[in-house]
Amino acid sequence: MPKDHPRAASTSLSLADLKSEAFIMYPRRAGTGIYWQVMDLCTTAGFRPRVVREVLESSTIIGLVAAGVGIAIVPADMNSIQFSGVVYRRITDAGAYTALHLAQREGDRNERLRSLYKVLKLYARRRLEQQNPK
Repeated sequence: MPKDHPRAASTSLSLADLKSEAFIMYPRRAGTGIYWQVMDLCTTAGFRPRVVREVLESSTIIGLVAAGVGIAIVPADMNSIQFSGVVYRRITDAGAYTALHLAQREGDRNERLRSLYKVLKLYARRRLEQQNPK
């Protein structure tokens, strides 16, 4: 959301807090499923989002947020894209997460794929440890 948004001072939000906002969304045809997931989450929160733009590129979505066009719900890892005037806030609603799946051919000997798999597995393990500290 824009840094000067009234809710920007909150560390986390529920979707109900955003019901009157203009939303910038990934396109429904993008194939990622995030459009429909956001629609379902908003419906569960008691509203249908007012979508003002549908944009495929994450950096463009965040740029539009910086320009004050609206707010956007993006995967948490997008907070690595830093634009002046944009803040990222966690959504606390149940179901406000998504899974990433990785598939590979059995017996594939491509060393780059194995390296990628190792890095992703390490990253996933660290994320689980951060979410579930002992």
